[in-house]
Amino acid sequence: MAANPQPTSSETPNSTPGVVERLLGSLEDVGAVRVMAGADGLVRTVEVQARKEAPRGLTEKIGELLESEFDLTLDPGQLRVTWPTDDLALTPWAGSTPESPTTPRVPDPRSRFLYRGRTVEPQAEGKVTVRVVLEWNGDLYEGTVEAMEAVQARFEASAEATLRAMQRAARASTGSSEKPHPLTLDLTGIKVVEAFGQEYVLIGVEAQADQNRVRLAGTTGVGRDPERAAVLATLQAADRWVRGRLL
Repeated sequence: MAANPQPTSSETPNSTPGVVERLLGSLEDVGAVRVMAGADGLVRTVEVQARKEAPRGLTEKIGELLESEFDLTLDPGQLRVTWPTDDLALTPWAGSTPESPTTPRVPDPRSRFLYRGRTVEPQAEGKVTVRVVLEWNGDLYEGTVEAMEAVQARFEASAEATLRAMQRAARASTGSSEKPHPLTLDLTGIKVVEAFGQEYVLIGVEAQADQNRVRLAGTTGVGRDPERAAVLATLQAADRWVRGRLL
């Protein structure tokens, strides 16, 4: 089995997925960005959706920018730039499976929510749209939140978008059994705490199904991408509870 391709030059400490996403997302020709990291937390692939009017030389421009800013050189298979073919709104990336509430699948008891990516799209007036995509029962579900372009706001938006994606998955499961699944998930708090010499993201969630209301919590190490950590901590908080209502 062939090994995963590696960047052809060393990465600087600042070339974390979140930093790269913010830089590329600030380009006027870029509509959406997804940066994926390896197990070591370093950038491995970059996927960009260009705006329709963006020049075809955008791929080279992005490659040169990554090399000059981060000393990061990616192979052609690791840096992918696509253009929309019509005037429809940009999707997070090609290949996402649309939500299909009219044809729900019977959930597999072994299923769990899987994190499949995050994009950050610049908006007017210093705002961004944060999208988180989760996989549940073989389908992809997207949660979207608009927030200010600020560290704490993007941090909270990543968690809230995760909860919205989970709620969309729950709504899509309605009809897979005789019992519907009215379910709400609200973020009650998010902060970074230090323990045992490391930093952790701590998430609080209030969940309700029917008349039952519970408080959930999740935590994970901050690592090199706090926004990704916010998504993972949110999944840890809510995954088991939500699955218990859907299976």
